[in-house]
Amino acid sequence: MEWLSRREAVRLLELIDASRSCADMERLKRLFHSLNDLLSFDMAVCGTARFDGAGTMNAQQIINISYPEEWLSLYAEHDFAAVDPVVRAHIADFSAKPWSEAYLKWGRPQPFLSLAEDFGIRKGYSFGVLSSNDRTASIFSLCVSEKYPVHTPQILDILAPYFHEALRRTVQTDLPSACLATLTPREIEVISWLANGKNYWEISVILGISERTVKFHTSTIVQKLGAANRSHAVAIAISTGLISLA
Repeated sequence: MEWLSRREAVRLLELIDASRSCADMERLKRLFHSLNDLLSFDMAVCGTARFDGAGTMNAQQIINISYPEEWLSLYAEHDFAAVDPVVRAHIADFSAKPWSEAYLKWGRPQPFLSLAEDFGIRKGYSFGVLSSNDRTASIFSLCVSEKYPVHTPQILDILAPYFHEALRRTVQTDLPSACLATLTPREIEVISWLANGKNYWEISVILGISERTVKFHTSTIVQKLGAANRSHAVAIAISTGLISLA
């Protein structure tokens, strides 16, 4: 991650560490306060949702960090989630992205955006995670007034699985049963080395197995933990105590 400055790398690691103990509203707000030290933003809101078999997203719980309460009331009252380009973009792809990309793809619906602008909500970034086994999703939105660094999406994508697990604990959403699945000793070794930043080839050399076998173990781990990807699997393994970074 050569694109990170030393300060950014330190703050990123501190955020990941802080997210592991986040399980209530106070600590979640502190987590966002720390994120603001890394990536300055004006307002933040997050929430969980669940996708049904038809791919429809049903909001479960919204946690307001610093958005205007009046705006969130209007948003819920008028069901703006149905026309919000940012929400529609995340249904298709949960990777971090600026709102401007969502507007380009899904348009600028009115009066939704005009009302949002009345509350100072014009541009920002959103990111999240969709758990593969229980179809539970998280969405985090950051409203900004200044231009973000070019590598902002990469930073948010790294943080997404850790913030996702912190949010799930905060809203007391039951962890999927797959999180309690038993990993084999070899799978524990693989996920531990992934958590320490090793790539497939490096792990294959360390464990004396083929790179293909490492990829197979990783795929199995992701499936067992109900994770969206290997980064999410690492976050789940750490948060549930399956592995330790110590």
